Amino acid sequence: MKRHQLQAEQSHGPLGPNVINQAPHIQLNEDEYHILKLGPRFIFDDPKIASQRRTKELSKLRRKLESRFHSKKVNPGRPVQEFMNELDLILQNYHDIHTNPRLPISKNRNYRRIVKRLKHKFRLSNVILRKTDKSKVFHLGTLEHYQQRSDEYMDRTQAYQCLGILDPLPDLIQRTNKHLLDLRLAKSLTQKQYEQLCVQTDEDELAHLYYLPKAHKPRKPLRPIISGLKDPTLKIFTFLDKTLRPLFDKIAATRTVSNGFELLKKVQQWSTINMKQETVLCTIDVTDLYTMIPQVEGVLSLKQMLDYLNLNQVNDLKTEVIIQLANFIMNNNYFKYNDQYYHQIRGGAMGSPITLTIANCYMFFYEQQIFKQITNSFGLYVRYIDDIFIIINWPSRHFVKQVDRWNEIDSNIKLSANINLYADFLDLHMENKDGIVQRLAYLQERDHLRMALLLNQYPIKFIDQQFNRVLEKFNIIQPLTSSNYDTIRLQIINSPIKVKEPINYGQSMSVHLAY
Repeated sequence: MKRHQLQAEQSHGPLGPNVINQAPHIQLNEDEYHILKLGPRFIFDDPKIASQRRTKELSKLRRKLESRFHSKKVNPGRPVQEFMNELDLILQNYHDIHTNPRLPISKNRNYRRIVKRLKHKFRLSNVILRKTDKSKVFHLGTLEHYQQRSDEYMDRTQAYQCLGILDPLPDLIQRTNKHLLDLRLAKSLTQKQYEQLCVQTDEDELAHLYYLPKAHKPRKPLRPIISGLKDPTLKIFTFLDKTLRPLFDKIAATRTVSNGFELLKKVQQWSTINMKQETVLCTIDVTDLYTMIPQVEGVLSLKQMLDYLNLNQVNDLKTEVIIQLANFIMNNNYFKYNDQYYHQIRGGAMGSPITLTIANCYMFFYEQQIFKQITNSFGLYVRYIDDIFIIINWPSRHFVKQVDRWNEIDSNIKLSANINLYADFLDLHMENKDGIVQRLAYLQERDHLRMALLLNQYPIKFIDQQFNRVLEKFNIIQPLTSSNYDTIRLQIINSPIKVKEPINYGQSMSVHLAY
């Protein structure tokens, strides 16, 4: 989206983001409410900040390029300098492009002043500004509200041990490096792996905890996120996740989905044979999955997955070493919250890469019995992390009893089910209308997309070109209309997905600028 024009009319249409205000005591004027309605993705034009950001981004890119050259024992030399100078010039030219002169003067608000005033109001009123968990709009809540919900969550899960004001970071760095050195001396890690995972004491800082409101759920509970971009164990987290996640994707391909598009294809294939008037749709939520999985059992689920695949090593790394590393990082999750230090003694840190893989592995072996029961009854079972979707020809009362039985399989897993003739799952809305799955998702999706582009000042000709490009990609020559929309959509969904060629990062370099 054009960042200089995102504000154009966005807050006045039905698609404009909303603001969830649970701090009614704070008084916002029209301009302040307007900038909050633009949502977290809006970036106002500030030449000074943009220039500083460009300088930082280019410096970071230069360091990464030089490091890559040095890893190949090549001197960066003049070509890197020339590349950086040319890139800097290109970015400056883009920055100097003027915004649309036809934009009404009333829209040219002084956003810097408004943001400064908002910060001052939030500070005086003890108000916390957060983006919501899934709807990605702004949420205003009081400091007391967040603290109360945080205390409730910690008391319910019993997953965190308060350490007071004693900073565990120095000891964590020392123990992490010692653990890696022991593995290196035992020749369980190569020198390259050891250097890759080793902690640099001048770069690391402890993770911190914050909460995102779940605006889509009753009472708007909070989702805990542990942000550890410079955590001492982050390199091990990332290294293990890159090693293990492809293995999980391999074994769980038939029962997991990663987006609504994949679910849509599965439901359509299932419904052509099995759909009846009494078919029920069920969505199940796993309560606090990340924090309720015991750490020992979570690591053992990784071992179980490796045994399931009959693997003794992965990428020249023995499975015993993988389990040792996973056990170390799962038992050494520390973070800071409200000037207090905490140790996570149950579950994994939500926000760390490997926690998702561990949760998925644990659920994979937990759900074996359920998956078998559903498929034996000619139903469809799919899961997206901690959300489960089932469509089956069972009476509702029988279904409820089955969910109660499933809740007895594992005391750490609690399922909350919603059983009906309709369901909302991921970005899909599905209904059983007289034995036919009607309007599989896409509630006016084309109109929503077109309106979003129009509100952002894209010309109609440009929008039509983008729609036509998609049609040409799938060899569809007829124009898109309301009468043929469903047919064309189905044709695109059923088209084979081309597998992307793997990228050899040893020979190719991709540069992404967040600027």
